[in-house]
Amino acid sequence: MATDDTQKETAIPENKSQFIRTMAKDMATMGNTPQPVAPKQAPKIVLPEPEESFWSKPMPKEVPQETVDLPTLEEAAAITEEKPAPVQPVPPVQTDAEREAILARLRKKVSESSEMNVQQYPAEAPKAPQPEPKNEWPDIPAPTPAFTPLAEPAPERMPPVVKEPLPEASPKAAENIHTFKSDFADRIDSKQANTFSVLAAQQDAAPTPTPQALSPDKSAGKRMVAVIASGILLLVLAGAGVYGTYHLVMTARNTPVAALVIPSIVFADEYKQLSGSGFELMSALAQTAEGTLVPGNVLVTYVKESTVTTEGEEVTAPAPGSVFVRALDLQAPDILLRNIGKDSTVGVVHAGSETRAFFALRVDSYERTYAGMLTWEPLLQSELALLYPLYSPELVASELETATSTASTTPTQVPQQGTALTRFSDAVISNYDVRVLKDTNGKTLVLYGYVNKQTLIIARDEAAFGILLERLKPAS
Repeated sequence: MATDDTQKETAIPENKSQFIRTMAKDMATMGNTPQPVAPKQAPKIVLPEPEESFWSKPMPKEVPQETVDLPTLEEAAAITEEKPAPVQPVPPVQTDAEREAILARLRKKVSESSEMNVQQYPAEAPKAPQPEPKNEWPDIPAPTPAFTPLAEPAPERMPPVVKEPLPEASPKAAENIHTFKSDFADRIDSKQANTFSVLAAQQDAAPTPTPQALSPDKSAGKRMVAVIASGILLLVLAGAGVYGTYHLVMTARNTPVAALVIPSIVFADEYKQLSGSGFELMSALAQTAEGTLVPGNVLVTYVKESTVTTEGEEVTAPAPGSVFVRALDLQAPDILLRNIGKDSTVGVVHAGSETRAFFALRVDSYERTYAGMLTWEPLLQSELALLYPLYSPELVASELETATSTASTTPTQVPQQGTALTRFSDAVISNYDVRVLKDTNGKTLVLYGYVNKQTLIIARDEAAFGILLERLKPAS
């Protein structure tokens, strides 16, 4: 073991300075000065590791030995001493006279035991017939005797069938039977003819069939015509079906189908398509407001526009709300029209006692659109007079009568038609700041307000503004 350690130590090189980094070596490397050549290392000799010796292995665990008491010499001698086998007694040899005497005694005991059994158990005497029990209750019928089934009658056996022998055929009867074979043989013997002559004679003797004229079957001709006509009809129907399928497939391929998706930021109950531009489109919107609509419901209007796809095909689909607003040709400031988004919605809402139009505009800039609305305020009522007209005197009078129905007197003067004020005023509706334009009677003609910095609502009055707030979709 010592020699192996010394050999391993000699295998390590003695010069270890080459592995030590010093400032001088670094300066020499930076100054491009030649470095000292390190001495060549001696080849490293790797010796196999010695196997583990037997003495270095751990010793097994010692187990305490069990102590056993040894027997004494007397006990050992008694164990090892051989005992003699027990001597079996030899049975005495019996003679013939003794065997006969034993058998005689056994026979006598057997005969005596049989006689004792007969005397102890005598034969039973036959029982006398017992009288029938007397019925103590004559009113109660006696129990019926047990049912004994009748014996089944044995079926009579049929007499065996006896086969009677058939009468023997007499030779004369066999001679009177004529067959084709016998006639053919007699013909050959008597006429000295061959087979061909006999067959020819038989053919000549057969009766010749008389030809019958074929009568035309009218029903068969009609059936044939019906079959041909039905076949032609089926061919025509098949061709029409093939042509119709081809035309339908080609038309469906050439005609693009656009999904009817109407952009809207308000949950609507109904939709209606309008057409035209300018005054014509505004008149159609005002006429839609005059139609019947369920109170509280919202109807969204839209226009269609044609677009050209990348494949050069023309597709017609609902246009965004910004296109509808520009098609009205409003004299609104350009800063307002340029910031109206595509998701804007135009429609009508039934609020209170009337149905009027509304504008739910998605704006791109709150500051610019608000500045545009302030600039448009002096012309807003006159611009939208067709959609938000002045209240009629009859409507004002009916509302006044409804308000004073509890009083016994009626108003002496009928209210006159109010005129629009010249300026908007600030108001608060459902915690939202709005700008309101009223008439001289104090009724709201039109109002507008921002729900958030992205949504602007223009409506008739406070009731319509509240319904639109509930129907408004969240901003995306």
